[in-house]
Amino acid sequence: MKLAIVACAVLATGCKQKAEPPPVTTGSGSATTGSATSGSAGSGSAACVITVAINLGSITYEGGGIAGNVDRKPGEEPNLSVLKPFAGKCSVFMTADPTLLYRDVFSVIDALAKDGLYNVSLGKPGDKPEAPPTMHDGKQLPDITAAVLNNELSLSVTKTQMMLGHQDLGKPDDATLESRLATALPANPKDPTLIIAADPSVPAATIHRIITVAKTQGYANVLFAANPK
Repeated sequence: MKLAIVACAVLATGCKQKAEPPPVTTGSGSATTGSATSGSAGSGSAACVITVAINLGSITYEGGGIAGNVDRKPGEEPNLSVLKPFAGKCSVFMTADPTLLYRDVFSVIDALAKDGLYNVSLGKPGDKPEAPPTMHDGKQLPDITAAVLNNELSLSVTKTQMMLGHQDLGKPDDATLESRLATALPANPKDPTLIIAADPSVPAATIHRIITVAKTQGYANVLFAANPK
């Protein structure tokens, strides 16, 4: 089965994937805009970070001179086209309610990518927004099949098992996740790329724990993979 890299969570340096944006539709929610500042969208606005928070019933966004919210309905991809003007100009710092699942986080990442926002860093509620990463040079991300054949590390995660390549790291939902993954992941790799293929039912909190370990071990680029629909 062919998999494709459809989103990129950036931890230190940037990465980017070309994608055709979806048709703009009318979504519910509200937004307010402010005057342009050093953090607003525009050419050279390297300090622009938009914070996106995924809550149980809504998604809020703030940064780049704009703030607002849209409704979030479980199982549906949100309409975040209001952020499309910031594509290529701002990075996104995203947090998620710890009770949500990976599918909820991924649907937002996918929606952002379709609107041209590829540079996404992930945190947990209460974290301060990270400094925006350096934008990638625009080259399209590789097909994940080729990436795996090129020996880039891939981590498969389900609710009951975590596999780094062919190495079984056990269950991802206990207190030893960080130590087990840190031991298995080679530190400071020449190619700082880790591919995560997670089951949609994996808790969002588990994904954040994995990304935190990856960052500590020197993996600047974390790519999320999913089966094409």
